[in-house]
Amino acid sequence: MKRIVLALAAFSMLAPAAAMAQTYHGHVQKKVIIKQEPMHHRHHWDRGRVLPREYRSDVVVYQQYHLRRPGADRVWVKADGQYLLINKRTGVILETATPR
Repeated sequence: MKRIVLALAAFSMLAPAAAMAQTYHGHVQKKVIIKQEPMHHRHHWDRGRVLPREYRSDVVVYQQYHLRRPGADRVWVKADGQYLLINKRTGVILETATPR
């Protein structure tokens, strides 16, 4: 995910320079318009999907949010406003919950 964001940022810096190139000898100047998704795009997490590593560090205390006890090798994390029960080792989403 970070690689994609960095690539888009680098490309967005180069695109205006290419779009503002001057015309020579009567050639037509072309403008390039790039549409990007907003950076605050929220994910929809489903059971069975693997949660990326960058989202696994926001571990929450399950009692504070009225979530069920996670069990062995499982932990509750908060990602994009959702509480997700994941396997610590694999990152597979086992259950989802919405905040109260």
